[in-house]
Amino acid sequence: MKNFWPIFALLCIITGVVFLIIITRLFQGDTIIYTDPENIESPIISKKDPVIGSAQPTIVIVEYSDFACTSCSQTSEALSAMLDQYPEDIALVWKDFPNSSLHNEAIPAAIAARCAQKQNAFWPYHDLLMANQRQLGTDLYKEIATELDLSMWRFNSCLRREKTNSLVSTSYQEGLALEVTASPTLYINGERFAGLMRESDLRRILSNLEIK
Repeated sequence: MKNFWPIFALLCIITGVVFLIIITRLFQGDTIIYTDPENIESPIISKKDPVIGSAQPTIVIVEYSDFACTSCSQTSEALSAMLDQYPEDIALVWKDFPNSSLHNEAIPAAIAARCAQKQNAFWPYHDLLMANQRQLGTDLYKEIATELDLSMWRFNSCLRREKTNSLVSTSYQEGLALEVTASPTLYINGERFAGLMRESDLRRILSNLEIK
């Protein structure tokens, strides 16, 4: 019994040393790499983001936008004109950045468009939303879905349960992490432009890149 306590004490010391080694290694920077999603410097393009245009673009435009803002609609028209003129050169990536404090329908409209995306109809749905901003609401969302011949059972279920809210939220949070403060905000080949962009503005910017 006299020899028990020294052995027990030695085992405790060994256990403590092993525990400290494990903890130290766990928190070494070269063992675990921590990625802070808030510390990003440019948009993150994922497969969940709606994309239209060239599959091998020389110009990538990432658009943080809101279906309920007038400037966004005007910018959308200008972007559409550029896509029509340079279909092999430009890819446009959509990011939701709804301003619910100014527009009650900003988030519902974004959710509806993402529900259309689940049926591969985001961009035609997007265009019709932008063209009918003054009528935003559930009736319009269903009307557009009907016009595009979407499965209404799938669309209504998605809309009612807000199944795409996480897509909208993820996009919005990314915008906040980039300190986007206004819709629309564009990133054109990584360069940031905030506010209304007219067709003439886009032509001027693109002329300084690889599109002439």
